[in-house]
Amino acid sequence: MRSRYLSWRRGVPFYDCEPLEAATIESLFVEAGLRFERAVGQALKSTIELEGGGNAILNRMLMRVPDSVIDKFAAVIPTLVYRFERGDRERGGAR
Repeated sequence: MRSRYLSWRRGVPFYDCEPLEAATIESLFVEAGLRFERAVGQALKSTIELEGGGNAILNRMLMRVPDSVIDKFAAVIPTLVYRFERGDRERGGAR
């Protein structure tokens, strides 16, 4: 789907990057002893603030939605943005 989308939107014939999936990167965080949480809501709002563009009304509405609500839709948002800190290997995992 990535290649078709990029071809349609940008004229790029092939998506040559294979990003990690959430489960894979999260298991690497646990293995490294890091505590983490996905920060999708905060990242989306930061992007809107920095780049603007798009539908101004939709952007204003999204800025009012609590991050915790946006984070519930993380599975359908392809960008992986995390906040992490050192932890211990026993506790690791999502907060």
